Amino acid sequence: MSLLCEIQEDILVPEKGLGPILLKLRLLADRLGSEQLEEWVKFESEGYPREVDVPEYRIIELSYTGNFHNTAWQMNNQPIPPYLIKKYCGESWTSYKVRESISSIEGMRKKFEAGQQFGVDASNLILMLEGKICPGMHCSSIDA
Repeated sequence: MSLLCEIQEDILVPEKGLGPILLKLRLLADRLGSEQLEEWVKFESEGYPREVDVPEYRIIELSYTGNFHNTAWQMNNQPIPPYLIKKYCGESWTSYKVRESISSIEGMRKKFEAGQQFGVDASNLILMLEGKICPGMHCSSIDA
């Protein structure tokens, strides 16, 4: 059976996991002499270094909600427009570049399926957005 056929069959078996498939893809890329495919497989397998741009499918758009209050009013779980996050905090707060390896991502997925939640530490946003989202109100928390 050819290596390509093995890869195609493995893709159809969810229990296989992506790690072994990527190893076979890396071998195929080497045999084909495709540096571009080999590099992509390397980054997917080992993770993307900071100096390398991640593909678009690895960029997650983030949205936030906040809790605001003053002595008379309280507003909970209020959506914060991405425009305001970009304006006051920068674009890096509106998207997350997933640089982790496929095996790390699979591990996170399994934990998520088991009920563990993942989040973004947005505590610094409280300081950067204080008084700018709801003037006259204090921001007590922000969640992604």
